[in-house]
Amino acid sequence: MAELGGLLAGIGMNNSNAPQASDVNATLGLIQQNNERQRSGANNVGLQAVQGIGSVMGALQQNQQAQAQSDFKQQYAKAFASGDRSAMRNLVAQYPDQFDAVQKGMGFIDQDQRDTVGSLAASARIAAQNPEMMGNWLQSNSGDLTRVGINPQDVAQMYQQNPQGFGDFADHLGMAALGPDKYYATQDAMTGRGIAQQNANTSAYAAQQNAQQGAQRLDIDRFKAQTDTQLRTRELALKAQLGRADNDLAREKIQADIGKVQQAQQEKKTEKINSVAGNIDSLNQALKVGTELSNIVGQHPTAVSRNQGGVLGKLPNLTDDTKALESKTNEYNLKVILPALRGTFGGNPTEGERAALMQSQNNLKGATSNAEFMKELNKAQDTVVRMQKRQISELGIPVTRSQDEATDVQMLLQDPALVKEYIMAHGYLPESYYQQKMGGG
Repeated sequence: MAELGGLLAGIGMNNSNAPQASDVNATLGLIQQNNERQRSGANNVGLQAVQGIGSVMGALQQNQQAQAQSDFKQQYAKAFASGDRSAMRNLVAQYPDQFDAVQKGMGFIDQDQRDTVGSLAASARIAAQNPEMMGNWLQSNSGDLTRVGINPQDVAQMYQQNPQGFGDFADHLGMAALGPDKYYATQDAMTGRGIAQQNANTSAYAAQQNAQQGAQRLDIDRFKAQTDTQLRTRELALKAQLGRADNDLAREKIQADIGKVQQAQQEKKTEKINSVAGNIDSLNQALKVGTELSNIVGQHPTAVSRNQGGVLGKLPNLTDDTKALESKTNEYNLKVILPALRGTFGGNPTEGERAALMQSQNNLKGATSNAEFMKELNKAQDTVVRMQKRQISELGIPVTRSQDEATDVQMLLQDPALVKEYIMAHGYLPESYYQQKMGGG
């Protein structure tokens, strides 16, 4: 704590009205003793603090009884060590003469000087939390420190050698200048301003980040509206520009645009894969209905002719098999033909696929025999399978043949959720998978 003496000595030499080094001779002696005790492991930090603040004022020992001094020191030490602000404030009311002697002993010339020193102490205590804050505090307050006779370099040295000790010293100095009540109120107000500013900075930063992210999102969405070919061309053009850029700022901007294009490509690919996986699920549902329809016809060889051909076909359905045939045919048209015509089924069917399904619908209605009916039904089912294969192929995923398709197919049939993963890994679905689906798997 020799630095404390140097600091207060500096105050006296630079400002005759500032606290003098001679005011704290007793303090330095006590602090030195306590440093020795600290090295021996017997130090009482609270007692050291109160002895220091109590010994700063020589008048305190002359004008107060020993027992009152002892009681005050003990209570001060206990309250300071525990951080009990209420107890510290109560000491002012309990021992007004003690604190009055403290302020007089420090040699403050007026309230302005007390306020300045107290404010500096409060802000220094907050800044002492970390070196970066303390460095900024010294830069910002060097003028006020010099004005009250404190050398900023001495403060820096004290902090570097003992940050915790410096923080305690700032508290004691601030309370000596302002009293605990006003000192803590000043410190709280500063902390509140600091938190408010941090919140304001955080909010401003978040708003800025949101704006930047929003603008970036718009750019990516505009890129996604372009075709895959346009995006590939754009990426190549940007990479060529990157090689010709003549400064870091230009390169950074071009690289950011390349990142947006690549993200748009990846998002389009992911969305397309998700869409195809959903379409395949719908197509498989259609295949399932077609398989059920095929089973009805196979189990009732005359159902088509009785339902759709001859005189009987003109009459209402009278049997269960013809009723089931008509109901399932309508369901097939509802789940396959109509969605295809509206372009809402199977990922925008091509005109050829749409025309084929339309023709199958008409032919299914006009078939007068089981053979005719099954021929058209199989054509429609084949069209659905081709639609699946086309959509998978258009994803552009390289085909990697599985070494055990038989096991793979069983897994795919048992857990349809694996279809998407299988396509992403292999770029196709096994032929036996389609055969199983068309066969009722």
